[in-house]
Amino acid sequence: MFVGGVFYTVFGCLAASLSTTFVELYDLNYLEAGPAYLPAGLGGILAAYATGKLLNVDYQRTAKKHGLEVNRRSGDDLSGFPIERARLRSAVPLAVVSTAAVIGYGWSLDRKVVGHFRSSSQIKPGLS
Repeated sequence: MFVGGVFYTVFGCLAASLSTTFVELYDLNYLEAGPAYLPAGLGGILAAYATGKLLNVDYQRTAKKHGLEVNRRSGDDLSGFPIERARLRSAVPLAVVSTAAVIGYGWSLDRKVVGHFRSSSQIKPGLS
């Protein structure tokens, strides 16, 4: 829960400050700054899909490692299954990607980078 909480907090802070930051740094009005939320929204959509697939792969790998068979039709007996290990298996790489994305986003704001890099740097925190 802690890892998810950190990701959610960072995303919330970025989202809360986005329009104000763009209005101040790039001399936009609030109507022009509104579309700045679209790249982060797209990143969130892609992240939901990709994370689901990643969790499925992690579940299957953990089950195989513990000699358990994955049965999609009747379900699995999870009484001896280390679900925490399966869910946290990819947490560290995702945390590294998220940290790098937030650093890149902060750098782009500090340097007042415009255009493609700024938009793509908003997608990456959303992916986390």
